[in-house]
Amino acid sequence: AYVFPIVLTNYLLLMFLGNLVSAQGYKRGFNSASLIAVSIAGMLITTPFIFSIPTILDILQFDQLRSVSDLAFRTFYGTKTFSHYLGIAFLLAFFGMLPVLFISMLFPVIVHIITIDRQQLGGNVGAIYLVQTYGNFVGVLLTGFVLLPLMGVIDTSKALLATFIVASWLLFFRATRA
Repeated sequence: AYVFPIVLTNYLLLMFLGNLVSAQGYKRGFNSASLIAVSIAGMLITTPFIFSIPTILDILQFDQLRSVSDLAFRTFYGTKTFSHYLGIAFLLAFFGMLPVLFISMLFPVIVHIITIDRQQLGGNVGAIYLVQTYGNFVGVLLTGFVLLPLMGVIDTSKALLATFIVASWLLFFRATRA
């Protein structure tokens, strides 16, 4: 019951922060290539944490929590409180989704790269949102119905990371030519 709001809250928070970092980067004089480099470096640094989450959950004995009633029982009779478990879940979701911050940095960068004339800004943002939404839709279907069953969680995550890195490098080279 609490997983979805925790994940969604973290996702939206990190998207906001990623866009904010890019906006502040442009205000401070960073160019698009620099922001893309930060995005790539951030993804490479934070993604390994995702692969350590199962180990962390084992250490914290989250695998022993079978249901909400089990959580309530452990909270009532144990030394840990419900807020303790909720806090750990929030932190794991936040750090586990930290790569979202670095991916989100790219939206303002893409808008900046393709917008030559301010008159085109609205159309460009709309086109980017269209492509992004279509990509999200196709990506969820492809990941959920093809990649995960064929490759598993870890290999799928590695493949998606590699795809992000390649796409970011292509964007980086486009930014350095502009």
